[in-house]
Amino acid sequence: MERLHAIISGWVQGVGFRANTQRTATRLDITGWVLNRADGTGAFDQFGIRRAGGR
Repeated sequence: MERLHAIISGWVQGVGFRANTQRTATRLDITGWVLNRADGTGAFDQFGIRRAGGR
């Protein structure tokens, strides 16, 4: 099991960042959380098993 935590800056609020991240995580069988932060950035923490091909 691997873990990745990231903070994303740029245009993340009002563009579907959380919804797109959740949809992609579901498709790749990844669990975790995603949120918009008060400072305008986005953040996520994901857990999953690395598959062949780096996914």
